[in-house]
Amino acid sequence: MFQVPNTVPYSSLPSYFRAKLGASYGKPDGQAIIFPDFISNVMNKTPIRSARGLGGKLGKRVCSLLPTEIEDATLGCVAKLFSLHDLSNGLKSEEAGQLVFNICRGIDNEPVKETFGALIKSITASKNFVSGTLKDIHKWISLLADDVLRRVDIDTNRNNRIPKRFTVNYLASTDHGKYENIDAPVSALTEILVCSFIQLA
Repeated sequence: MFQVPNTVPYSSLPSYFRAKLGASYGKPDGQAIIFPDFISNVMNKTPIRSARGLGGKLGKRVCSLLPTEIEDATLGCVAKLFSLHDLSNGLKSEEAGQLVFNICRGIDNEPVKETFGALIKSITASKNFVSGTLKDIHKWISLLADDVLRRVDIDTNRNNRIPKRFTVNYLASTDHGKYENIDAPVSALTEILVCSFIQLA
């Protein structure tokens, strides 16, 4: 018997996909149970790109199969409109077709894994800008860095370890696209962050 903090979303379901989906409905500090008879209702309200495994290229390909008049692309839409054969042909892959077919019906054969006591592997922070000035960017870099350092400090005190490396990703939406990735030892953090983000801005 253990006590769960009241700021942790919680769900109890028979598969990882359903459990993760249920926890998202319970955020930030609620509990969620999705009964089997209501899985289709949840699929009808869940955006395709929100599903585990469909947030990237595969999700975009699935969305491209939908009729253009459909504005709210949900898992339920895909389940209603496409058979397994349709998905396999449209995605040009039987494996991808079966995966999407199952996801859109809440079927996930991957068992829930016990993670009690497992240590997290990374600490992240991010910010999306619709637009912004150099001053705005500097402000948010400082806030994000403070947030990461605060959580690193908590993790260090709790688990007696310190991070060895850090990664900074920068993605700009331009006509040609722009992506930068920085990976370096923690000892080089300050110098690289300052120089790189001044150049990227």
